[in-house]
Amino acid sequence: MAKHIEITEELVEQFYNNYEVKLNVIHRLIARDTGKDESETPKDNVCDVLKDESSSVTQPHDTISEVIEAIVKCHYKRTVVDAMATTEIQLADSSGSFAPIPTCPRWLIQRKRPENKRESLTACGLCGCVRLVVDVRKASAKVGRTNVLLACLMRQGLVHPTLAATFRKDATHPQKRLCHEHFIHAGAYLAAAVRTLTGHYPGVGLWTIPADIMGNIVAILQDHLDIITRDVLHAYDVASFFNDYLLKYIETEEWKITEVLHSGIELSTILDLDGLTKRRVVLENNEKMEEDANNEELFSNNTGDQSKEDPLFCKVEKDEQSDIIIIDEQRSASEPPQNSSKQCDKPQLAAPTARESLQQEIIESWKTRCGVCYQRATTGLRKPSTIRNYNIVLLACMVMDNTIDISEATDLMWKISFFNVVICDKHFIAAVSSFHCFQIFTSLWYLVT
Repeated sequence: MAKHIEITEELVEQFYNNYEVKLNVIHRLIARDTGKDESETPKDNVCDVLKDESSSVTQPHDTISEVIEAIVKCHYKRTVVDAMATTEIQLADSSGSFAPIPTCPRWLIQRKRPENKRESLTACGLCGCVRLVVDVRKASAKVGRTNVLLACLMRQGLVHPTLAATFRKDATHPQKRLCHEHFIHAGAYLAAAVRTLTGHYPGVGLWTIPADIMGNIVAILQDHLDIITRDVLHAYDVASFFNDYLLKYIETEEWKITEVLHSGIELSTILDLDGLTKRRVVLENNEKMEEDANNEELFSNNTGDQSKEDPLFCKVEKDEQSDIIIIDEQRSASEPPQNSSKQCDKPQLAAPTARESLQQEIIESWKTRCGVCYQRATTGLRKPSTIRNYNIVLLACMVMDNTIDISEATDLMWKISFFNVVICDKHFIAAVSSFHCFQIFTSLWYLVT
């Protein structure tokens, strides 16, 4: 049975306020009405209008409520929502998502929880995988814990340094949601390292281990953290992160984490203190890192180069039974290779098949082509909101403006939920601008009547 989603007044207010600030819609409307360029509009005028509009938006019975009544009279709400809800695909796990979760075969992760009804989806802020809300958690607001998480994942090769640097510099990363598996891989790695060095599992935390062992662990993680930031890692950051791991994933019956030792992998190779400096990945300079971060594709499935020397650098394996082919991002020929001394030791990749080439072409087109008007552009594109209801409001506005029809809105909602789609800024601006039109229309209607 399809889940009924109601577009409430609060939802419309949140959507309006969110994209009005992001796209500066009032600024554009003033410039259009006065016939002036956006740069010619006085800043004070924009601030005054924004202040007046924000105060009027919060009134529950004057403007927004009238807008909602006008939307209901157009009888689009129930039709759009029901049509999109009937075609939504329910994912019991992440196997049907486009981007695979970077997992390490060393640890077997099992979760015991009752089967839930259909729930909303969201994208992981680090790997981009589309997950159920119950399968993700908020990133820590403490910078130290985030640094420990990224350093442990880079140490295991589960995240590329460029992606980690982009996530670390994002000012909104504490509000993003990350897969539980990322925290489990980082915490299990620390637990295995301490057990190797001390001979016992740190079930009570890292506060009781010797200071020299803790110093060695911090030094190794700091070497990986130096690749993406200049922050200094402290022992209490590592201990605090590990305590959170014990509380949420070990001292509970919901999660069961088992270490699977493969042939050729011994516990003594977890922390190679002598060979770490030789294997450390060094970027050419800070400017190169900034350029790579800016040129990083919108939705990258690359989890970084795997080190042949370190057996702990794990690979992302493709499910043989899956019909979706994951194409790893390839380095362009003009870009200087890193660690050129080791390139000769790596096997040559097989030439892509015709199906893989077609799939790669489709993926690349999604990153530079609007999912609504299909116009190709390099700027003026943005990702849909991670809040599912915001996207429903956006599509409802486009249907009412006759930009798309019901079937197109249904198809677009499906693509937004499960694939990497970008949308032109003009569609967001038109959606927010429609609220101004509804306000003017309802005001005139009440004056006439």
